Amino acid sequence: VDQPEVKAIPPKYNVIKGLMTSDGKFFPYSQQDEAYEYQLKHKLGIGNREKRELIDPGRPYSPEKGHWEDPTTGKRLSPTYERSH
Repeated sequence: VDQPEVKAIPPKYNVIKGLMTSDGKFFPYSQQDEAYEYQLKHKLGIGNREKRELIDPGRPYSPEKGHWEDPTTGKRLSPTYERSH
């Protein structure tokens, strides 16, 4: 069973830099004024954060199959298995 190895493709993210208040509300830097107003109004802490939005989930690593399958049943057979004809 010769199958090429399938390489993993890492997920792609769109990273948004901004501010997050201590109650978990995120404001991009374009809304900095609103963020500070919200923080003062609710008496919260605030800090710089990056928010990652998933654009492309990518593909997990899958190694080549290191075993034989019986084509009739699809069941896994041991690597040393030889079919008796």
